[in-house]
Amino acid sequence: MQTEHDTPPRTTRFSDVCGTTDELKRLLYEEPERVAAAPAILRELVTDQLYMLDRMELRLRDYRQLRDDVAKLHRALDSIDPPRRPEADRAAAALRPLLEDDQPLGEVETTAIVDYAEQIRSVAGHLEQILRAHMDVALALVESYERARGGRPWPVPGAAAETDSDEAPAIPSTWEAWLPSEPHRARLVDFLSKSRAYVIWPDGSANGRGEQPLVQFEDGGLMPMSDVRWSDAVRNFYPASQGESPVPARQYRGTS
Repeated sequence: MQTEHDTPPRTTRFSDVCGTTDELKRLLYEEPERVAAAPAILRELVTDQLYMLDRMELRLRDYRQLRDDVAKLHRALDSIDPPRRPEADRAAAALRPLLEDDQPLGEVETTAIVDYAEQIRSVAGHLEQILRAHMDVALALVESYERARGGRPWPVPGAAAETDSDEAPAIPSTWEAWLPSEPHRARLVDFLSKSRAYVIWPDGSANGRGEQPLVQFEDGGLMPMSDVRWSDAVRNFYPASQGESPVPARQYRGTS
């Protein structure tokens, strides 16, 4: 099965398809002579678009697997036997008169008490099996969720308010050597902390072994961490090695 780590890394000109499309349109409308002289620049942007779609489809595959797992686990829950509590309640009701004060306990009564108590125990044993079956499904769901998450720092449910805090998010020590300088650093860390981007280590480990990590943006863009830059003009990330677009291309968002 192909994974994000199996896909050859490719540095994209922008962090998403929208920014790439805006730049393509800007070049066509504002620098037609440059495009005519070097049409490869447009081919590179289209290649970026398709590459980002490929990266996003890898994530979609993981989410579809989660969907299939949930459907399978739902069927497993439906197949679990219902509890037999009414049996225990009936046995308890039959026991009560036998356990009244001053109730003589002969051989017949003793046998009946033991029989009803065993019926209650049988219901309890069956309920323990039901609880275990539900727990097994819940654990399988957690495993499926973790596979879909893929080690990404997803926000904790119910902790949305914390993302608005003025406190700077914690930075793993393994990132320190690779993060770009300010103001790009703060912008990138913010995206990473909100799971709008995540870190991929080239060796596939959780924290790398000396090689520079890649930043995978939620919209498919991929850049070496130290190369990531933010442009206020374009409102997008771009790799420093390719330089910032000299003219804001965002004005072409949604235009023909």
